[in-house]
Amino acid sequence: MANADNAFGFVPVSNVAGAPNSGRITKYFIPSTNGAALYVGDLVTPAGSADTLGIHPTVTVATAGGGAYILGAIVGFEPVGGRTTPDLNTTYCPTSTASYVYVADDPDQEFIVREDSVDGALAATDMMLNADWIAGTGSTSFGTSGAKLDSSTAATTNTLQFRILGLYDTPDNVLGANAILRVKINLHSLRYTTGV
Repeated sequence: MANADNAFGFVPVSNVAGAPNSGRITKYFIPSTNGAALYVGDLVTPAGSADTLGIHPTVTVATAGGGAYILGAIVGFEPVGGRTTPDLNTTYCPTSTASYVYVADDPDQEFIVREDSVDGALAATDMMLNADWIAGTGSTSFGTSGAKLDSSTAATTNTLQFRILGLYDTPDNVLGANAILRVKINLHSLRYTTGV
């Protein structure tokens, strides 16, 4: 049976340090100057500022490829409009909208992601290689990311953004086009010693 081709972005599943998934998430701020809509499963990076209280650092959508560092994946949002006028029907953060966001930002966090098989599928011999990710169109109906792993970039290069840990062991998921893979951020912002 062929794998489905539905993108869902990066979803935290466990911790590569051997501990069960702790569910560690951190609250960050998306400023109204953010130029892209953000969805659950999207990758973010520090934006070099904070909210007006200076408590919650700002984040913006991460760059795919090019050796760009990644902080983590979005797992949820506070309602758009805040406490005064919350919009409970919006499941994502629209463009140019200030919002608080929750990010799985543990440097040892393991994620699952669907591979982008436009240029061929990954094989068993590609496990433990590195690869970049590729952006996609998020779903405004479900609030989920369109991001995938870019299978065409798989190599030993240490500046690729993710380490491919293996196939995700779940029913109806096999090596081949559109497989779901376990990955870990290779270029993590919290392990980069230069400030933003």
